[in-house]
Amino acid sequence: MSGCGDLIRDRSSDYLKSEEIPPMTLPDGVDASVIGQIYVIPDIASTEVSAESNVLPRPRPLSETRFEETVKIQSYENSAWILINRPPEEVWPRVRNILSRNGVPTTSVDAASGIMETSWVQFKDDDKNSHRFRLRVEPAVQINSTEVKLTHTQVAVGSEEAAASWPEVSQDKEREKQMLEIVANMMASDISSGTISLLAQSIGGEAKVEMVTPQVADPFLKLKLNYDRSWASVIYSLSRGGFSVTDQDKTAGVVYVDYMEEAEQEEGDGFLWGLFGGKKEPEKNAYQVLVKSVEQGVEVRITGAGRESIQTSQSARLLKIIRNNLS
Repeated sequence: MSGCGDLIRDRSSDYLKSEEIPPMTLPDGVDASVIGQIYVIPDIASTEVSAESNVLPRPRPLSETRFEETVKIQSYENSAWILINRPPEEVWPRVRNILSRNGVPTTSVDAASGIMETSWVQFKDDDKNSHRFRLRVEPAVQINSTEVKLTHTQVAVGSEEAAASWPEVSQDKEREKQMLEIVANMMASDISSGTISLLAQSIGGEAKVEMVTPQVADPFLKLKLNYDRSWASVIYSLSRGGFSVTDQDKTAGVVYVDYMEEAEQEEGDGFLWGLFGGKKEPEKNAYQVLVKSVEQGVEVRITGAGRESIQTSQSARLLKIIRNNLS
């Protein structure tokens, strides 16, 4: 068997030497639509470039929010919404089924924008007004999670046709809250959580949080939210996942944090060494998290305790932890 290694070449690293070949060129007049990419390479939202060749980055840490209640109602200032840690293409058919099972017909359904509008309905405790709701399903700030928002409007019975436009905010916050609680409770007990809508795979537009890793600059998080909502979400995240907030200044956009770094196992420290009490204790390191409002949202960066740049791979790893626990 020792001689086989000399006859059989190891091809496991050949992919590192592969080169891109130009696409096939067809003669004029030939329809090129029938020829497509055999292996389509999707766009990568974020990359972590290691300083060492052929070194894989650490696996992404699990978000602590994945172990909490699946469906809950969140509120911020005068807004409230349902948060569920399921992707939008899974939440969309569940919301539609809830309306259908409860006899609430829809007059408009747009999966691309994630909006469905109900027809006019009446409540038993209000025989003078007709009510309708607009539900919007969109990606949340957490990974693979969804926000369901609701707008309520009402008119006097008999004047439904004259009301064509939707208000910016609900006309009756109590009705909005009541409907949110009904939908949230039914979503929590819905057994059809495995249903996925192919039409709603791009529902609600782009993700609200993006990890940006420039080649010649420090990585950062880009939040497509207003500053107040972004600040509250970042502070919430920094209270989890190994971080602890020591001080904060919202006006300056800086949060002082400590992070418990797990000590790396040195080469030669075997399994038995760690099993019999040789495990290294975690170290506490101080950082600054910078939150800055920009033209298209908010940028979040992390630096050392003296606002010096830290290693790119370390910065990207800590930002991913922050990103995974945003809410």
